[in-house]
Amino acid sequence: SADLGWYLYLAGHYDEAIAASREALALEPRHTLAHLTILYSYLGKRDEPAALAQANAHLAAYFAGGDRPAP
Repeated sequence: SADLGWYLYLAGHYDEAIAASREALALEPRHTLAHLTILYSYLGKRDEPAALAQANAHLAAYFAGGDRPAP
């Protein structure tokens, strides 16, 4: 879930946080917390290109729905 991903991120388990957040996105592609957890996890891993790609994915999901993404 998105919450699990966030807690894993806070614990410094970046790969696990990314995996849990991707599972949440499979259920709700516009889930903001899941997108941001992936983005922050990539930054924690110092993988700026992947973080930028995730930011772009979040923006694409944001605008694809015609309104704000799910919380």
